[in-house]
Amino acid sequence: MKIILTIMCACIILFGGGCAVLLASSGVGGLILLPLAIVALNLAVLAALHGWADMPVWPLYLLAGVDFVLAAGGGVFAFSTLNDPSGLATLGFLPGLVAVIKGYLTIQVARKMQKPE
Repeated sequence: MKIILTIMCACIILFGGGCAVLLASSGVGGLILLPLAIVALNLAVLAALHGWADMPVWPLYLLAGVDFVLAAGGGVFAFSTLNDPSGLATLGFLPGLVAVIKGYLTIQVARKMQKPE
């Protein structure tokens, strides 16, 4: 679980950083905050997963929610292109499935971090 989630978070960090650089170079300054926020949340997951920092669990649940919203968006895209003969439906199903798995693993990390009261 730890290795899979680390790989997924690292890929999202690299992709989000690339999106932020692309948005900054295209002159859309206000939209740069969204990919940077996603990068920061994935860094928080990595910090919690590897014990680099003592942090609250709310960023992990927030990122899991974002992952589930991304999965829902991928599902809507896939279902809207089911009749397309080019096979674009898999472009929505596969990333959606990966987002669901990443969200589930993030919730498991958050549950392990919670201290019993």
